[in-house]
Amino acid sequence: MSDSLLFPPDSVKGMTKLDKSKFEKVIRAPFVSVQNSHLEDISTLLKPYFLLLDNFKCVVEESDRPQSKAIILNPDLIKKFDDIPENVRNALQQINVTDLNYKQISLKFENYKRGDIFKAVLPFDGTRVTGHSIIGHIIQLNLREHLLPFKHLIGEIFLATSKSDIKRIVNKSQIIDSEFRFFEMETLAERPEAKDLGTIVELSEHENKFKFDFAKVYWNPRLSTEHKRIVSKIKRFDVLYDMFAGVGPFAIPVAKKKSCQVLANDLNPECYRWLLENIKLNKCGDNIKAYNMDGRDFVQSVVKNHFIEQCKTLLAKQEYSQIPTFHVTMNLPAIAIEFLDAFEELVDEDEVGDLPKNLLLPKIHLYCFLQDLENAEAIVVKMIEDALKCKLNEIEEIKEVRSVAPNKLMFRTSFSLPENVFFAARNVNKRQKIV
Repeated sequence: MSDSLLFPPDSVKGMTKLDKSKFEKVIRAPFVSVQNSHLEDISTLLKPYFLLLDNFKCVVEESDRPQSKAIILNPDLIKKFDDIPENVRNALQQINVTDLNYKQISLKFENYKRGDIFKAVLPFDGTRVTGHSIIGHIIQLNLREHLLPFKHLIGEIFLATSKSDIKRIVNKSQIIDSEFRFFEMETLAERPEAKDLGTIVELSEHENKFKFDFAKVYWNPRLSTEHKRIVSKIKRFDVLYDMFAGVGPFAIPVAKKKSCQVLANDLNPECYRWLLENIKLNKCGDNIKAYNMDGRDFVQSVVKNHFIEQCKTLLAKQEYSQIPTFHVTMNLPAIAIEFLDAFEELVDEDEVGDLPKNLLLPKIHLYCFLQDLENAEAIVVKMIEDALKCKLNEIEEIKEVRSVAPNKLMFRTSFSLPENVFFAARNVNKRQKIV
């Protein structure tokens, strides 16, 4: 157990059901009484020694000294006046503060930090409960196996230490729906109003609104920065083909802010349903079309036809300086690489006329998982080249996105699709073989 006076009482160790009353204890804390006229200067000097607790004020009124405030200090750091650094003591003595006073402080459950509560109650020394995400009114935990016997207690503590807008605590099962990528989840704790809300959540990401049923679609708030990175790569009037769009974290901000044409697809009917809803919420329907198809079929029909129509428009206008960049996001890291063959000889050369083919090549943003971290970049390139049966000529970026599990990372590779892969020529040259 901790030697800190500010740590929960030893008696809570091994608790199986949350009982807030068991966390109550009384400590003796030092304080100095400072006149209001000197409060700002002295507070600055004493700030490193404040008694900082959740839901607790360490600078308070003194009933018997209306022109003064009591600054309550951390008893772990300051036990006697000489524990205060000399320069601060000198400043206190100049305003006639020459010693400490003491008062009884009642600590309650609400005063402890969540991490200290877990350390106090769980029967493992040094145990940390980590790995949680906030999705709307839901906190999702990813508990390790040794914590599962205490999952309901952990859920109760999370709920009790969360803001009032958090209504439900769930734990993510290790079983994932292989087709649609959503996880099974178990409710560990909830407020009474949670039943009316169900698992339909509303949230904002980078000023974009999203609404969806978290139990039926995939959403990971830890990809928020990556969503922003991709959006920053897409310029005004570019085109985005989002093969595995989910509920729209790439597609919505691009359509909303960039005035781009966006074609967004997902096989999961629930994702498609909420993608349509999010298009309405963000009022970007003029720039985006949604589809509910297999990713390969989406590329070989919708993407192909749209790309050809874009080329026809450019040829008709003879405005080659306005050729957009065609971006393709492939955020299905477990199997996205298997869909690269959908682009093989997708468009006949005749369809693009005399347009410069090097400016038409789609920019692919492909996600994958890797476990060999020492040679990650080389392995990623080889995987892509093997799938395309062709060497890559232009790789813009290989980016480590996030850690998924010990020795398992998510990467994104941004590259231009090789010309001899994308275009079908009448007299086909052999691709540059991989030696």
